[in-house]
Amino acid sequence: MERENARLKERLAAFEKEAVDNSLIEREIDFLNEQLEDADLYIQNMMGLLEEKAQTIEQETSKRRELESRFENISREIHEKAKLDVKVSILERDLGISTTRLKAAPNASAARVSPTGSTARPAPPKSAAQA
Repeated sequence: MERENARLKERLAAFEKEAVDNSLIEREIDFLNEQLEDADLYIQNMMGLLEEKAQTIEQETSKRRELESRFENISREIHEKAKLDVKVSILERDLGISTTRLKAAPNASAARVSPTGSTARPAPPKSAAQA
């Protein structure tokens, strides 16, 4: 009977130890489950932030494309205006030269007025071979 009591006490001690171990394991499992839930929340928050950043990047990229397009248009306009300025400058120079020629030879053009009142063009100079 003493043997039986000793064996029962050992088994009881083993069950108690096992119960304590199981309790520790259950607490560890609960802790790990909480850690997983926290990690899931953190991941969801990070995903939200990433989506916001992706939208911001898309908006900034769109703005950049628009600004690049506007820059190209402005550059093209400036280039066209520069071409026009050069043409105007050439025309002003030619006009100045023509005006100077007309002022230098007022008598020559008056002498070439036909009886009908129209001005004839001056004849080209004759070369020595044509004379």
